[in-house]
This record gives sequence, C-alpha cells and structure tokens, in this order.
Amino acid sequence: MKQRVIAITLALGFVVVAHAQSTDPSKWSLQEWDKKKVFSVHPTGLLSRNTQPFYFDFPTGTNPQTCCSTASAGINYFTTPFSSDLTGATELVFTFQTQTTGNSIFGANLQPDNQYSNCYAPSGYPAIVTPILVRTGSWSDQFSRWWARDYRVAIQPNGTFQVVVPMEPAKWMSVFGVFGDQNLAAFQDALRNMAAVGVTFGGGCYLSHGVNVQSGTGTARFILVNYSLR
Repeated sequence: MKQRVIAITLALGFVVVAHAQSTDPSKWSLQEWDKKKVFSVHPTGLLSRNTQPFYFDFPTGTNPQTCCSTASAGINYFTTPFSSDLTGATELVFTFQTQTTGNSIFGANLQPDNQYSNCYAPSGYPAIVTPILVRTGSWSDQFSRWWARDYRVAIQPNGTFQVVVPMEPAKWMSVFGVFGDQNLAAFQDALRNMAAVGVTFGGGCYLSHGVNVQSGTGTARFILVNYSLR
C-alpha cells in the first residue's frame, strides 16, 4: 500500500507541503527568549532564507558557565506554520548540521529563570535542540506545545545529526510534563489542530529558553537539511 504522506519536507532552500500548497522558507521564524522578538530576515538578519542550504547563525553574547549569573538572550524557537491533521502520521524526521569556527562555547543558562544550581551541569541539560509540535490557541494552555523531550540532541561543533521521533503519545511531553499517553485526548486534539512545527533551543532546566555562543569563542551556524512528518 502506498504510504500516505501528510507532512512537510524542507530541502534545497524551499518547503513543500505534500498534498497541499507550497510555501517558501520565509514562513520559518526565528525567535529569541528576550520578549520573543522575531529576528529580521535575510539578507540583514540571522536567518538565510534565499540561499542553499537553509541556515541561521547563533547570536553571540554573555554566557555564564557556572551558577548563577544572568546572561544575554539566545535563539529559542525555529518554527513554521503547519495546519494539517497529524493523527495519521507515524514519525517525524529531521536532519541538521552545525558549522563552527574557533572554539565555540554554546550556552543555555541565559535567563533569570535558569539561574539555579540544579540547572547547571551536571544536573541541567547542556545546550540542546528538541522537536516541537504547536497546537492552535494560546501558549498559556499547558497542552498547546508538545516536545519530544527524550529525542533532544546536544548541540556540538561541526556535526551532522538525524533525529527520528515516533508519533506515539508516550514520546511527546506537554508544557508541564504530562506525556501524551497520560492525557491521550489532549494529545490527539493537538494533532488534529496543529498551528506550527519545528524545533526549540534550550538547556539548563528548560527545553526552549535559548542558546547562544559565548562572545569571543567563535561562531556557530545551524543548517536545517530537512524536516518531515510522515
């Protein structure tokens, strides 16, 4: 039987929505944690939408390596609008690369709410990227955002990484730590009423509170090679 494709695939600098309309990479947005400001776009901003491959450069800034000091903002959300019903999807697959110069040090303990001893190593997460599904409606609803928490990837210099996440309820966690199999109705409702998909950047005690590169240590580029739900 022919597999039903109900998702998006990003490749070669453009986005294709299977069995629906095509959208261009200008639909993808970068946000920073500081007031969730959307960065300006190519050619003056961080996000390159009109070149191959599709990429952005992490901002540089202060970056505390030991508890507890407030730092500057970093990238936290990288998403695109998406409204297809995902109840028939079986997996999310995406591939990304990092390219760095110098001895880039990634930081994630950037904001005041991440300034507790348990948010720093070895208890807290390092700088990570995590898949996210976003439901329509207010983000204040605990079931508006779902992360594949256990499929997070530590951001490392100069690597290529592929992430494959089963679209199983037990693999996805809501804002307050409820997994889809613990509230199946809420998870299935989210899949039927999608607003966006993408990835988030975080670390410490949070999955999406920002990542940057410590000033003076180098530069870092995030390249999204492909992103598909099928």
